[in-house]
Amino acid sequence: MAVRVLVIDDDKNYFTLTSRMLARTHQDFEVDWVESFEVGLEIMARREHHVYLVDYHLGDHSGIELVNEAVKRGISAPMIMMTGQGEHDVDLNAIKAGASDYIDKTELKPSLLARTIRYALERHHFLTAIRENEDNYRSLLEEASDGILIMDTDGTLNLI
Repeated sequence: MAVRVLVIDDDKNYFTLTSRMLARTHQDFEVDWVESFEVGLEIMARREHHVYLVDYHLGDHSGIELVNEAVKRGISAPMIMMTGQGEHDVDLNAIKAGASDYIDKTELKPSLLARTIRYALERHHFLTAIRENEDNYRSLLEEASDGILIMDTDGTLNLI
């Protein structure tokens, strides 16, 4: 199955570069492109892509704003921030906003890009599984008709 990637970048040259790089990897990628914040958010809301590559500069908006808005709207697919400007603290601000990772466009290579996408998807898969298990565990405890006590082998109570 192909990994569906949406590139949100106001410079079509980076879409072309990204598409060519991903085509040179051993994975199957289907790459789409939009050039604006507004259209990017609209397409993201459809939840048709597995991962989003978001440029830091999107006209009047920033990629950080896009990630923030996407998270507010419940979009949980991995978002990877990309910039070629080398701005200070973009990586940390992107992660705080909800991005899965950050890539400097000036250091972009096919193997790095594919690995970053793969790792972001794997982290997303694991986090989703953890949330589901947590929800199941919480439901089990909340709906139990009997009391539940969990102790370790030393007799220390871990959960009541």
